[in-house]
Amino acid sequence: MIDLESEFSRYFREINSALDDFELYKGILSNVDGNEKKINQINGFLYTILNSLRYSFVMKTAKLVDKREDKNIFKFLNCCKNQQNQFLKNFVDEFYNEVTKTTEKIFIKKVNVLDDIKNFELELDKYSTQIENIKAQRDMIYAHNDKKYFYDNGKVSEEFKVTYNDIDEILHLIFKKLNILSIDYNRRVYSKFSDTLDDYLHIIEKL
Repeated sequence: MIDLESEFSRYFREINSALDDFELYKGILSNVDGNEKKINQINGFLYTILNSLRYSFVMKTAKLVDKREDKNIFKFLNCCKNQQNQFLKNFVDEFYNEVTKTTEKIFIKKVNVLDDIKNFELELDKYSTQIENIKAQRDMIYAHNDKKYFYDNGKVSEEFKVTYNDIDEILHLIFKKLNILSIDYNRRVYSKFSDTLDDYLHIIEKL
């Protein structure tokens, strides 16, 4: 039996890390207009940073959704099913009754973790093609540099198409649905990492 609390923390660290890299990547690209002269001063450095961020969020996203990995989101959902008895059955709040001088409980709502897991799986299944393509790009470009595509990685992008919007939606879906399961488990809500884009914008402002 795995420690679900530790596993939730682990998966949120992974998804937050991928989101952090991805959103910084998007933020840098979306702040080009109006900053062209400043960006040209650090063009070579910025090119390396963008390549590094792209490598990082593709690798991290692929790892999360690859069923072959020792730790992946699908395996974690199966663990949650197997340990469904560890999840809450109801949301109940306690309050102190001044009249009776006792602590009482108030029912909020019923919890059905299996329904929430099923909904998570159904939502992920809508992106099954994109997930396979992310894994293919990871394997052929970022991890192994498949000789067939070594000199023209654009062919991989055409054959196994994934848009940045696809990655955005998949990462935010996992983050949102994981939080629903975490609430089902112990009512804990995980927040996102702090926005590192502000640091980049601060650097651009100082140039």
